Amino acid sequence: DLSFINDHIDNALSERELEVLNYMIEGLNNTLIAGKLFLSVNTIKKHVQSVYRKLQVNTRIGATRVVMDSMSSMPKR
Repeated sequence: DLSFINDHIDNALSERELEVLNYMIEGLNNTLIAGKLFLSVNTIKKHVQSVYRKLQVNTRIGATRVVMDSMSSMPKR
């Protein structure tokens, strides 16, 4: 569950954007994500662009880096 990321950014990601982000981090391309979520590839592209905008990045690697940086700043359990 990546909902913790919303504590580290100004504009919260929607549940769907969090799902898409999770699949992006797993390395799935837009076509595979669309298949898993039963959505069109164009819809996934729009979600990806929204994720990029909210995380202030331009690439999947950048998005992954934001998530990893946010994880590393979380308190240890």
